[in-house]
Formats: sequence, C-alpha cells, structure tokens
Amino acid sequence: MDLIIRPIRESDAQDYVRLMEQIERETQYGKFEPGERIPSVEFYTSKIQQVRADEYDEIFLAILDGQLIGRAKAEGKPSRKSGHCLYLSACVIYRLQRQGVGESLVREAEEWAKQKGITRIETSVVSQNRTGVQFWRKMGYQIEGTRRNAFCLFEEMMDEYLMAKVEPVGVRVDGWKFPRW
Repeated sequence: MDLIIRPIRESDAQDYVRLMEQIERETQYGKFEPGERIPSVEFYTSKIQQVRADEYDEIFLAILDGQLIGRAKAEGKPSRKSGHCLYLSACVIYRLQRQGVGESLVREAEEWAKQKGITRIETSVVSQNRTGVQFWRKMGYQIEGTRRNAFCLFEEMMDEYLMAKVEPVGVRVDGWKFPRW
C-alpha cells in the first residue's frame, strides 16, 4: 500500500467533499447523519483557506492511488491559557479501516502538533463506538470524562467520552515560553 499523508490544499476541495459525503454515509457514529448537511466545493474551499491562514489548525489527508481515503483534522485553541491544547478528529473510509491509515494520520498530526509546542491533544468518541474507543486507546489516549446524553443516535441517547493524550513538559525553567506567545 503506497499511502501518502499530507496537508490539505485548496485544490483538494472537490475530492474532500466526496470524501466527507462517503464517510458520513458509512459511519454510524459521526456528528452528522448522511444528507444532514450539504457541503459544497465553495464551502470547503473557504474552510481550507481558513486552515491555511491559521498556523495552529491543520487538516491532513490520506491518499491511496490518487484517491482521498481519510483525514485528520487538528484544531488549535486560540487563547494563552489553552494554547498548548488542540482537538483532533480522524476518519477513514470503511473499507480501509483497520489497515493502519488512521494510525498514520494521527501520528502525522501528533508530530505536527509537537513541532507547534502542543502538549495536550483532545478528542471525543461516542461511548458505544467500541472500535473508536479502542483505536484512540491504542494511540495512547485516555478517557478523562463523559458527556452524558451527548448524542441522539438510533433514537437512543448516547454518551460521549472525552479523551486526551498529554505529553509531559517537565519543570519550567527561565526562558521557557508557552506556545503561541
């Protein structure tokens, strides 16, 4: 498998629309149901431009044989108090799950975050999504809390786990600066 992981470009907008539509059709535990939102190339072009303009946001794409097959989205926090944190989500088309694509995406995003001085990466998973919870645990994330009745899926209220991976930063020394300032 010749997998390419790289940051998103404006020219990816049309393929990105198709990727997100496919993922929303295939996943049970996404934040949107199929057809609930109607993304357009213009919408995603604008989102990509925003990501490109913000040095603490990034979208990484997984590409196999010229086709987008997954993405990891890193969203930084804009304040001094939480500038060391970011929120990370990842998704891969169903037929290529459990083949290392998600792991490659997350590792690339984590390496990027480390270079930015990020020491805390957060994510969230519907608690009934055992595959998702297992994946994030395998990647070193721990459950830190639960949002009760956070989602209504299959006409049932479901909880959401808040998970995080925290890198130790050690003891502060003179001259040490927080990321972003």
